[in-house]
Amino acid sequence: MSAMVVTQHRHGRAVVVRPHGLLDLSTYAALRDALLKCAADDPSGIVVDLSELAADRVSSLSVFPTVALRISPWPGVPLVLAAPGGDLAGLLAGSAVARFVPVHDRVDVALEALSGPCPRRLARTRFVTGASAPGAVRSWVREICLRWSVTPLDGPVLVASELATNVVTHTTSEELVVRLEMRPAGLSVAVADADPRPPALGPGGVVPTVSGLVLVDMLSRVWGHSPRWDGGKVVWAVLALPGGPEGPLMPAGPESAQLPAREPFAREPFDGPGDLGR
Repeated sequence: MSAMVVTQHRHGRAVVVRPHGLLDLSTYAALRDALLKCAADDPSGIVVDLSELAADRVSSLSVFPTVALRISPWPGVPLVLAAPGGDLAGLLAGSAVARFVPVHDRVDVALEALSGPCPRRLARTRFVTGASAPGAVRSWVREICLRWSVTPLDGPVLVASELATNVVTHTTSEELVVRLEMRPAGLSVAVADADPRPPALGPGGVVPTVSGLVLVDMLSRVWGHSPRWDGGKVVWAVLALPGGPEGPLMPAGPESAQLPAREPFAREPFDGPGDLGR
């Protein structure tokens, strides 16, 4: 089995991620998950430096479109590649990866491509986990939404409250972090905690009352969860803004009437190494 080591370092608010090793079927998931964890920490952008990476075939490179698609609804972090040359650059040139993820020949050029303005408003704060946390979260979200002139308030306030309640009820995390972000695509509500276990809708994916994640699903255009680089998880939801897009952020499919599974993007075309030939 191949080994994959992934390191990262900050460059301002952006992050440069450098994978070391061979990208193949045995390391595909490790690189994918490392990039998803990096995105969950809300950098302004991610540059993947490919100078120390090799790939066994073109299809293994589908990891980059996979990650780009998954982080597009939330946290909306741009992903770019820096391929300085060599065999991997040749594989990229013979693939369709650049149709989904920008590719540059140097890290500094890739960082420069991320330096443009990003139209968003961001607010974040921490709460001690306890019985009073959901009420405190509701008050804070209501205050921020009023400051940003977001109406109606019920959706983001209820979603944040249910996500906070989930942390209080189902985890042993000592604190939770709430993040609100307003972009043209919608308003996102994210709650992070120290428990790595994914959220669940209940036995068999169904609960008897309209509350918790069922309510989050009803109120949001899309929701999901992601592991964090330093441990724990973040559960997030994107809500429509008045005058903004109203439909779902992912294409509808046969399962669109069902509640989302633990991996809400099971319909993505790049679930694993696939055909990225031109």
